[in-house]
Amino acid sequence: MTQAEIIRAGKVVLRPKRIEDAPDDYVWRCDPELDELDATMPLNQAYTEFLRFYQEEMHRPYIFLCVLPDDEASSFLSST
Repeated sequence: MTQAEIIRAGKVVLRPKRIEDAPDDYVWRCDPELDELDATMPLNQAYTEFLRFYQEEMHRPYIFLCVLPDDEASSFLSST
């Protein structure tokens, strides 16, 4: 396990999110079907606004990204 990885369990890695994850997270969070599965509302904001919020959120120590093999899917997790 590298220092950037928090937990590795089989094919799943829980790690801090990175700025490179922003485009995929934006697409994920704008998808109504995925948001329904996550029990959230789809984002209704421009990517530039989303990116500004995303950059601020990256400094919080409790935000992680769950990565599945071959970037099949990912989801953000929070300890709150």
